[in-house]
Amino acid sequence: MEDRIRNILKQLNELSSLVDGLDAKASLYDAGLSSFGTVELMVALESDFGIQFPDSLLTRETFESISSIRAAVEKLQQANQAGEAGGRKPMEILSLESASAGEGGR
Repeated sequence: MEDRIRNILKQLNELSSLVDGLDAKASLYDAGLSSFGTVELMVALESDFGIQFPDSLLTRETFESISSIRAAVEKLQQANQAGEAGGRKPMEILSLESASAGEGGR
């Protein structure tokens, strides 16, 4: 999983050249990750891992390091698996287009 996270980080222009040399516990913010980069990272992680970060995990600490990201992703994957085992479907992300299409295309 750490390799997947590193590959996602390499896609961000801010950290692409630094990722390979970073320790898993090193601060990504000290390495140059900006708030905009954090949003890009979150979206990429959600897409790649099929998860959705709840508001409670949208903190600096969650995205501080590769280790903290890994812990958050594992926690969300476990929650998704537990929900599926209990008969619930994983959260679906609705776009504004699909929501408005259901309302008569306003």
